[in-house]
Amino acid sequence: MKNIKYSILNLKWKPRSGVTLIELMITVLIATLVVAGIGVAMVDSIKSFPKMYDRTEGSVINESYVTRAAFDRVCRKASVKLAEIDSGGTYIEVYYYNDANSISMDRYTRFYRDAAKLKAEHGTCSISGLTVTKTGVWSTETLATFLDTTKPPKFAVHGSSVTMALSLINGTQEMTVTSTAVRHN
Repeated sequence: MKNIKYSILNLKWKPRSGVTLIELMITVLIATLVVAGIGVAMVDSIKSFPKMYDRTEGSVINESYVTRAAFDRVCRKASVKLAEIDSGGTYIEVYYYNDANSISMDRYTRFYRDAAKLKAEHGTCSISGLTVTKTGVWSTETLATFLDTTKPPKFAVHGSSVTMALSLINGTQEMTVTSTAVRHN
């Protein structure tokens, strides 16, 4: 007769199939935490989307790019020798050649503030020595319409570079634009 005691110990272990209730509850808990985390992140991004859109595509941002590009375009073709700026730095006039065949500087652009707008006045001039005589205005364009009226624009000349600093504001959007252009002619 066989010994029963040894036959029970000699049984081979067989893996059971299926999952226990504890394993199922832990899996559901982990899945719930992951889904909740993703949901919170999505809700937060949906709430902050309008603010981020305004920061990247809002009217103040677009206006700052346009203003900076116009300032750079004019100042880069301006003469290194001559620029007029008032003592407070609230306007600047730069002088330049109409084209490569011009004998003397015959154009000017004046950047100035008019109420809550930044304007650029383009005109013709004649220059004799350091004396500038304006002969006509051929266009005035509005570069920025959202100027902060409490902070006037500041212009400065440092050697061959010209600097513009202005504050734009439109409701909750607020931005300070600083642009420096090197005069080449």
